[in-house]
Amino acid sequence: MHFYNEKFALAQLNKTAAFAITNKWMRESMFIRKLHYKSTKDTWLKRNGYEISADITKYYTWNETLGKYDVHDIDYSDCYYQRNGSYYKIDRLERIPDPVDENNNVIPENRYNVYVKAVDVRGNELPGEETKKFVRTINSNYRLWEVLGGTGSVELDETTGKFIDSEHSIEKVA
Repeated sequence: MHFYNEKFALAQLNKTAAFAITNKWMRESMFIRKLHYKSTKDTWLKRNGYEISADITKYYTWNETLGKYDVHDIDYSDCYYQRNGSYYKIDRLERIPDPVDENNNVIPENRYNVYVKAVDVRGNELPGEETKKFVRTINSNYRLWEVLGGTGSVELDETTGKFIDSEHSIEKVA
């Protein structure tokens, strides 16, 4: 990007570069993982600087005919990850309502119940295993990426039917 203004004798030349940070890079480099953390750790804020009360289980599309937004659920059930040699599937995320103070102002906590099921190497639920529930605060891109598997993100390979390392947690956040 550049500009030149003859009236004020001003000139500017900006050079930039863009590259994607991937789960693969983060698995291989602590430096890249720290870079990812530093660039995604900031809490989601409103323009006034206060933390936003975000519902990451929904997305909105404009309905031109009705002149309003339609609300849709975000499906996280295609997210798998590996931890300590075991595989897990995210069953669903469920928003925990934010508390309200004595003046009826919402106090953003952005807490979610994260429901996870243990699966085998082919993504099949393990018999007798119950769905586990974890409570997590998700108030930044980094926290969302972690909940969706982080560097342990995997997906099913169509040819082998087994899990392979994946960029799915990064793609869901983007």
